Amino acid sequence: LYGEGRARFEISGEKVTLAQETRYPWDGAIHFEVGLARPTRFTVSLRVPAWCIGATLSINGLPVDLDQVVVDGYARLEREWSDKDEITLDLPLAARLLRANPLIRQDAGRVALARGPLIYCTEETDNGSGLNRLTITGHPADATESTISVLNDAVMLEIAAEQDEADWGETLYREAPPETKKVKARFIPYHLWD
Repeated sequence: LYGEGRARFEISGEKVTLAQETRYPWDGAIHFEVGLARPTRFTVSLRVPAWCIGATLSINGLPVDLDQVVVDGYARLEREWSDKDEITLDLPLAARLLRANPLIRQDAGRVALARGPLIYCTEETDNGSGLNRLTITGHPADATESTISVLNDAVMLEIAAEQDEADWGETLYREAPPETKKVKARFIPYHLWD
């Protein structure tokens, strides 16, 4: 998993340190530095998620052709590594809509907003009551991103939407079409909900 940290292990009798610097999943830039007493041959395998379009990879600043090294969703970097070698992986975290399979009756016509590995949700705190009245109308590529400082700089999204403004009262049905207004719907990572 991509996360700030340091791993120490032994390969063929050699002590290896792999230090990782990243703000993932808020930022897709992931940087590794290899620590070795002497050059050692081994493979580093880095996950390139299926949702990621346009990932880039380099070793010591030189680009690596991902098409040549990805096997079963992992960039496999087999070589003789030296102390202070650097690996840089960049996973673009574009917002996207995931559409539900219409065969699942309860989810028919529904979408989920995702960015990188995270699913996003709306809250009444940010969008007012009646969240079921929101319909996303904007394209995910046009969503604006900003950070939430009180949540350790988590990334939130705002996207164009319409909100049904009709006063339904206690009626279950009506003949009039929806009365909508254009709004910006705010989404936060689902795991930070509430």
